[in-house]
Amino acid sequence: MKLNNRDLALRGLLGVLPPHLERYLRSTLGDRCTPEGLRALLADSDASDPPDLADLSTQIRVLTVHSDGSDGLDLSPELRTALREVGRLRDEVVSGGALNADRTLAVLDAVGETLRLIGAESDQAEVRELIAAIDGGQGAGSGPLDAVGVEVVCVPVLSYAHAVAGAAPAVSIRLSLPGYAFSSGAHASGLDASGDDQQRRTLVSEARGSQELPPGSLEVTLTLIEDDGGRQIAEPWHLTWDTSQPVLTETRTLALDRANLLQVEPGAAHVRVELRAADGAIAVRRLPGLTVLPPRQWRLDGGGRWAGAALATFVQPDQAAIGALAAEALRLVRRDEDAENADPDGSPGPDALAVAACAALRDRRVMIKAVSDPWQAGSHPIRTASGLLEACTGSVLDIAVLLAGVLERLGVVPVLLLAPKAVFLGYRRPQGDQGDQEDADGEPHVSAQDAADLIQRGVMGMIDPDLAVGASIAVLHELPDTVRSVALETLPDLTLAVPLDVARADGAEPQPMLDRDEHDVVIELAASTRPGSPDDASVLAPDAPDAPEADRSSAEDEPDSEPGPDSGSDAGSDSGAEPASAAAEALPAPPAVAEWKRNLLDLSRRNPLINRPMHDSIELMVEPDLLGRLESLINAGDLVVLRSMYDAADDASADAGDQGALLTEQRTVCIDLPAEECARRLQTMAASARTTLVETGANNLYLTLGSLVWCIDGYWVRSPLILIPVNLEQEGDTYGIVLDEAEASTPNHSLLARFKVDTGVDLVELREPVRDEHGIDVKATLDSLRRRLRRAGRRGVVVEPSVGLGMFRFSTYRMRQDLEENWPTITSNPLVGHLLKVQGSIFVEPANDDPVEDDDQVVENLPLVADSDQARVVADAAAGRSLVVEGPPGTGKSQTVANLIFRALAQGRTIMFVAEKTSALDVVARRLREEAGIGDLLLNLHDNGMKPAEVCEALRHALELQAPDAGAEVDELRGRLARLRGRLGEYREGLHDPRDGASYYRARRELIEERDAEGDGLEQAQATFEARARQTGLDAFDAAVHARLLEDYRDTLERLRKALTPELLSSVLAHRDRVLREAGSRAEELRREVRRRRGSLNVRELIDSYWDLVVAITPCLLVSPDSAARFFPADRRYVDVVIFDEASQITVAGAVGAMGRGRSVVVVGDPKQMPPAPVPGASKPGEDLEGANRRESGSILDRCLAGGVPSRRLTWHYRSRVESLIAFSNRHYYDGGLLTFPSPLAMAGRSDDGPDGYGVCLRRVEDGAYHEEKPRVRRPGVRPGTNPVEARQVVEEVVRRFEAHPEGVPSLGIITFSSHQCAAIEELLRKELGSQRVDEALEATDGLFVRSLENAQGEERDAILFSLTFSANERGDIPLSFGSLGHAGGERRLNVAITRARRQIVLFASFDPEDLHVERSAHQGVKDLRAYLEQARSGDAPRALPASHSAVDLHRNEVAERLREAGLEVSVGVGHSSFEIDLVLAAPGAGEPGRGAQPGRPRVAVLLDGPGWDRRGSVMDRDLLPFDVLKSMGWERVERVWMPEWVADPDAVVTRLVEAAGGPPPQEQPAQEPEEPASSQESEEPGQPEEPTSSDAEAGAVTADEGPDEPRSAQEEPAGVMGSAAPGPIDYRQWRPAGELPAEILDRAAQDGAARAQVVEVARSICAVESPITRHRLIVKVCRAFGLSRINAEREAQVRNILGESFAYIDEHDFVWRSMDSMQVAPPYRRRALDHVDSIEEIHPRELVALLADVRATSPEWSSPEELYQRALRRLSTRWWRWRLGSRGVLPALGAALREAEREQ
Repeated sequence: MKLNNRDLALRGLLGVLPPHLERYLRSTLGDRCTPEGLRALLADSDASDPPDLADLSTQIRVLTVHSDGSDGLDLSPELRTALREVGRLRDEVVSGGALNADRTLAVLDAVGETLRLIGAESDQAEVRELIAAIDGGQGAGSGPLDAVGVEVVCVPVLSYAHAVAGAAPAVSIRLSLPGYAFSSGAHASGLDASGDDQQRRTLVSEARGSQELPPGSLEVTLTLIEDDGGRQIAEPWHLTWDTSQPVLTETRTLALDRANLLQVEPGAAHVRVELRAADGAIAVRRLPGLTVLPPRQWRLDGGGRWAGAALATFVQPDQAAIGALAAEALRLVRRDEDAENADPDGSPGPDALAVAACAALRDRRVMIKAVSDPWQAGSHPIRTASGLLEACTGSVLDIAVLLAGVLERLGVVPVLLLAPKAVFLGYRRPQGDQGDQEDADGEPHVSAQDAADLIQRGVMGMIDPDLAVGASIAVLHELPDTVRSVALETLPDLTLAVPLDVARADGAEPQPMLDRDEHDVVIELAASTRPGSPDDASVLAPDAPDAPEADRSSAEDEPDSEPGPDSGSDAGSDSGAEPASAAAEALPAPPAVAEWKRNLLDLSRRNPLINRPMHDSIELMVEPDLLGRLESLINAGDLVVLRSMYDAADDASADAGDQGALLTEQRTVCIDLPAEECARRLQTMAASARTTLVETGANNLYLTLGSLVWCIDGYWVRSPLILIPVNLEQEGDTYGIVLDEAEASTPNHSLLARFKVDTGVDLVELREPVRDEHGIDVKATLDSLRRRLRRAGRRGVVVEPSVGLGMFRFSTYRMRQDLEENWPTITSNPLVGHLLKVQGSIFVEPANDDPVEDDDQVVENLPLVADSDQARVVADAAAGRSLVVEGPPGTGKSQTVANLIFRALAQGRTIMFVAEKTSALDVVARRLREEAGIGDLLLNLHDNGMKPAEVCEALRHALELQAPDAGAEVDELRGRLARLRGRLGEYREGLHDPRDGASYYRARRELIEERDAEGDGLEQAQATFEARARQTGLDAFDAAVHARLLEDYRDTLERLRKALTPELLSSVLAHRDRVLREAGSRAEELRREVRRRRGSLNVRELIDSYWDLVVAITPCLLVSPDSAARFFPADRRYVDVVIFDEASQITVAGAVGAMGRGRSVVVVGDPKQMPPAPVPGASKPGEDLEGANRRESGSILDRCLAGGVPSRRLTWHYRSRVESLIAFSNRHYYDGGLLTFPSPLAMAGRSDDGPDGYGVCLRRVEDGAYHEEKPRVRRPGVRPGTNPVEARQVVEEVVRRFEAHPEGVPSLGIITFSSHQCAAIEELLRKELGSQRVDEALEATDGLFVRSLENAQGEERDAILFSLTFSANERGDIPLSFGSLGHAGGERRLNVAITRARRQIVLFASFDPEDLHVERSAHQGVKDLRAYLEQARSGDAPRALPASHSAVDLHRNEVAERLREAGLEVSVGVGHSSFEIDLVLAAPGAGEPGRGAQPGRPRVAVLLDGPGWDRRGSVMDRDLLPFDVLKSMGWERVERVWMPEWVADPDAVVTRLVEAAGGPPPQEQPAQEPEEPASSQESEEPGQPEEPTSSDAEAGAVTADEGPDEPRSAQEEPAGVMGSAAPGPIDYRQWRPAGELPAEILDRAAQDGAARAQVVEVARSICAVESPITRHRLIVKVCRAFGLSRINAEREAQVRNILGESFAYIDEHDFVWRSMDSMQVAPPYRRRALDHVDSIEEIHPRELVALLADVRATSPEWSSPEELYQRALRRLSTRWWRWRLGSRGVLPALGAALREAEREQ
């Protein structure tokens, strides 16, 4: 038990000092140390109580009562000063509050100094021990360098924008030796003096000791570090301090590190000061208090010049979107015939240009987003112009910055003007007289008040951005007078003015455009040249620049949004454009539908289908004339080999003829990459395509033919034209592409949509390409496309004959079109219609009269085992109700879905099962096929699951199915089960139903309570129980008959399950045959179609023509969201129930299409697991370069839960074979609501990290180092973004496990915190094990997987190996941007990762948990990771719910006590969750369960029928499922004990259980009284150090001759005074008088002051030894000290009046303490207290709380309250067997203490 700083200070002030000061005081007072003498000394003659000389406050008061020395006390001035300081510190500390290390050290120094002054130097060792224990290492163990005081002054905000502006923070440092404390004036005169108006923050690290610094020089290094990534954000500052000078003060401007600031996340930063002495000693001080901002974020802080320079960099006149707006403004000005705003030379004036700029912006229909915080608070994102215009939404600051860029580009000087929560844009006007003009131009730095004055005088114009986007007039001078006057009233509030010309002259250049490279590292793009005048050609014609010769990457991330019309483009209607579709002519879609469409199809430049980045695709070298040939080969199904062109024989550059021959003769295409790079890129692409297919069900790998090079808002982009779906196949080291037959060649519909929006040109020739016998005639299509563009006048648009291979998510286009064309049908689904409403409205289920079965009926009619939670889901869903199913990890979601599908089919319903992940569908399909036997009723249409021929084959198999003979046995079995269930229910009702009074179980509990308490109501309780037993018939209970009843129920249930499948098939096939008969000729047509070798219809045509027959033949359809839109036209309802699995990863937009195909919807998922993946090309979490604060897309699961859709949660957890695997998630993410099963493995001790181990283990990787993704120095052979040492150790462990399983593949998963680490590990595995074996392991069912944190959901394996990847940087800091954990929602990813294992998790970490300073991070994911690593290292696992939440079962405890008496070792209530094994039994010699028990010894789990059993909702939950699961988890025996059986013959039950546990028969156990343990530590607590004991004789006594004025002996020191800083319990010390005092003293004490003082001193002496003591017990002991053995109520009242209320400290519990100070330093609790007091109520509640806290800390996590209470009683009494839980007051007292101990923790 570690003391905190406040405890240390209290122990020094109130524990160490007072005894020494009391002896000094008594010695100094001499004869005056009497009550009268003390009253006279204190001039306190009216006081009734003699002064308490043991109290520190009294001691100081007596010693310092007369400052002039007239009191006769010969005190030195130093001692008097020290005492007053101690008194002041005592008051400060006792008043409460935490103490930092420096303050604690000051307190203890004052105590030590006082001890020295009173001559107690030899006792200062205690103080030194306390100083050494100060939290923070700032005690005696600190080094000399810690005595240096450090003070730094710096601007509080640093950002990338400041670096671009060339701003350099002026940093001041002050170093001082002890005794040269910081003065309040130091900053003004020295540190804060700098040459500009930077407003700085002072950061201080005070000296941490008083050791003398050795002479010489110190080398000092100051660096500025951002907390999240640990990056250095400014140049380091090195200086030398000659310590012969006690103070060093220096100031320097530091250049910011632009490259590192480019990568930072918004968050905290700190100053790091390293002190290095000549002898090599180093001390590091960390001074927090700075803020760092990433690109595209700004805050008004650090002074106007500092903030203004940064803000000016966001004005980027060179942006293409700015150029487009500027060109449009010029066109508007030149069309305006009114030239009143023109300059004298006829050119447009500033006012005209300002008006035109506002008009051009207004046409873009941008909406203003309110600003929540003042500019000085938080960080404010500022969008680029392009991002703002595409989002059509921005803040007023975004608008002002954009308009400033337009004006600057047009040659007008803008001035940004900021009020507290508003922004205006000023600009220089030429109007006014010459003086005004000089005023405007003469002073370069315009203050906010200067600007306000210039605006008032009309010298400066002003634009209101709010009006600029929504009103026809936004310029101040054009506003009506009333409106203008209101605007002018805001001018005095201006706080900042930023003239752009001045900022540019000072170095604040526009920020460059930013992008991310292939490693997701932010990079700066090459800056373009700013225009020199408004007539610059780039302004006048921004839409027609020269076509680029090389690919240009996207300039910045942009939000998901469809752009508005581009008024700056030539948007005239094309003569060849198609008429508007019927969908466009229909009523407008609801806003929610429009939003869903936008979310499905990203038409911004972020979408690779709009702008294909070179680094995301691979260019193939194909001659233009050979594009058609390549397309024909691919569509013919040929494999085309890909290879590096440098693999060619001799010539590195094959000519065109060679390329043609390679393609036509060898089916080979070259890639212009070095061989090694080519192989790496292809391998990465193959892995990405494989993962995407598994994750989403869609093949996103396409061969692209042709590119359209065109301009969007002035940016050149390359858009693919034709997409051919392919698969990338590998054979050895050779890769090739082959057609994906499940897909078809398609034009780029995203390009078609965006091009038409931007230009008005409908590229019909691409939308409807020329076809040939192999698919698309590429040459003819590209030629016709060029002609169309020429006719449309699109001179700058180029059609390139390029070929590429890349990942493109085309599937979302199909879903968008589905919504576009069929939204009325889709939204007619009740749940989809509900989603159209405002979030928060309650879903109302359409009327449904279908009855819902009870849980037992449902369970009995399911093919797979189901608990009551799962049964309730099945019942609701099968009845046609829409609902949400929350399925935490391992709770049987797939089993529930399989049962639901089976039950719904049995009731004549049809199902569409939807999941993005192939694995989710496969698990359910496998269960239905292998366990339920209905695989032929499933039609797998998951995207790439089946080709058209395979669909026909599946239908053919289903048509050939014949109805089996269901037999008449099914109904008979159901009837028998109902009867058996009824008899089992009668037992439950008799046992727990409280009808007519207390239940049988409650009556038995009350009987045990009366017996243990030895109360007067024992006979009545016995009679009541016996009567209840007769009423319920349980007095005649026969355990053997009940056991046979359960076995009969189990056997009958198994027989019924086997009969369910034939029954279902008979029903479904009868319905199929009826539908086919009614279909007539259509049924024959379908039969002919499915029998053809090559069908004439594709899958969509087949479904469209015969959908009703297909659903009748295969009534369960397995699809993905994409395939539902692809194969099922949305103009009809196909199924009754749509089921979504892993719904947390499916967006609302992606789900509604499939939902619209059914009537009711069941949404299955876990809101605590992975959110939907970002759309392709979108910024990843935390990677938003524009600071637009995008949140992760909401899932259909989240939306349904928020929308009030009825929900149910699955609570039984089956996956983890060891509870520690799920304990963390259960506690942190599921509120302890999961019911988990205890494992015998967990009771054998700590976790084991071996190949056959279990639990959660942490393996520290020494010398592991993470190589950042963009290192400053490249290391040959090291892949960026990896930790090679850690990867190697993971691979070695994998190899070890493969060697341990030579006969097969181990069930093993690898999860990394970096995708690069994932690739590195797989590459190493292939080298170690061989590619073939790795491929086999990856493809094996339940074999190997290697995944990153982002795509581990849905997987589970026996063992999971984690590679945490990250490590400390060169300064020893762990970056807090811990992959995706360091962002919002990171905890959901962690939850997924740590719940994948069934048996074991091994974490490989290159750092220790305490190195992860989560206090510096705001992200919960990082904080939870730290806690999880600490748990793994300790081997512990938290309880799901506090132990106090479990009820104490006295019957269970009674059984446990009898079994212990029989020689067994028993644990009670074992488990981490609310499901507990009632008793765990071990034979003698096996060791106590959980404390080094020997593996292999019998382990018996005993289940009782108590309240927990009664709460379970079905026979399955109560009597079958726990028994079966525990057996499967390795428990050798699972025994049942029924309460009536125990009551009738407990000896027989004991004999049975002892035999089951392998112990000796009970009759062989000799009857004996328990022996008192030799020490106070009970034998059950091995590993606890024995505490020193002290006998009662050592407790000290007050003799009859000892008066109150005599000092106490050393034996009478209060129990709370300890000679060591180490806290801990002590033995109870009982006060005993040395002799008997005369009773007459007590009799006359009420009138005699001297007698009263003697009585008070006796009471204080008792308190000094036994406090805290109840007032009643104290009075009894006082009376006995005066010879009274019998104390009646009158005598007690008399003594109470004599003592009064102020003789000692009496707390709120009526316990008496020697003083309030003694209460502060009392030991936590006293052992053996129950051996000295009469009841547990006489032990202070605070002691019981400390006792229970100590017991909890030394007990296994699964310990029940009974276990904890029994251990507590063993510490409270050496005769613990006399104290039972039912004894008077025990349970209430210990229960309250446990709850408080848990609350305090």
